[in-house]
Amino acid sequence: MDTLTERVPLEATYATGHLGVLAAIAAYRRGGPWLDQVRDLIARNSQDVHRAVSAEMPGVRYAPPASSYLGWLDFSETSVRDDPAAFFLEEARIGLSPGHTFGAGGEGFVRLNFGTSPAILAEILERMGAALSARGEA
Repeated sequence: MDTLTERVPLEATYATGHLGVLAAIAAYRRGGPWLDQVRDLIARNSQDVHRAVSAEMPGVRYAPPASSYLGWLDFSETSVRDDPAAFFLEEARIGLSPGHTFGAGGEGFVRLNFGTSPAILAEILERMGAALSARGEA
């Protein structure tokens, strides 16, 4: 049985694929409404992060992004300031990016990717709040 790569012409294996070009054209021509929906979702998710941090995570500050879905949470005024990413991985089973991996001054911070569904984001924020509360932060 031939594999797909054996049936594709040689000249199509080292350049941009035909289907990829067609998909890019379709996205540029008709992707506007989808992109608007994604932007709205990201804006709502950022607002949800802000609300949850303000209500459920005392001492934590949220720095919303200017143009993406990666927000910064500052835990430097909390008891988990030494390694908040490790704390949330262990206590809440939430994987966050440790701030120190992004350079000097990142200690006590985590980067939260909120480019997900509202339901998943709500669960993430609920787990984080519960872990802090169990530690006596609330």
